[in-house]
Amino acid sequence: MVGLLVLFLGWAMFYALHSALAHHSVKAFVQSKAKGHYRYYRLLFNVISVVFLSALLVYQFTLPAAAIISLPALLPIIGALVFVLGLVVLVVAFASFNKAEFVVNI
Repeated sequence: MVGLLVLFLGWAMFYALHSALAHHSVKAFVQSKAKGHYRYYRLLFNVISVVFLSALLVYQFTLPAAAIISLPALLPIIGALVFVLGLVVLVVAFASFNKAEFVVNI
């Protein structure tokens, strides 16, 4: 149970750090301090996110698999439907997204 608590805190820290680094005021502060190196901020942001996420996933998959609660049989079907709905929303969202914004101009 301690492993799950550590995992929960790790995910909470990941999302908090990810949200903080993506916040406009943090980016503006870094831009004012980093001057010409700000163009690497997004790269550093992604590296930090990938390293933190990788560490979390490695830890998560090293924990022993154990059912915490028993699930009703209908739940996987509902989960699959929600997943498909999420994919549809993602595709629609990315269709109107400015992909050129994420290209680093070096």
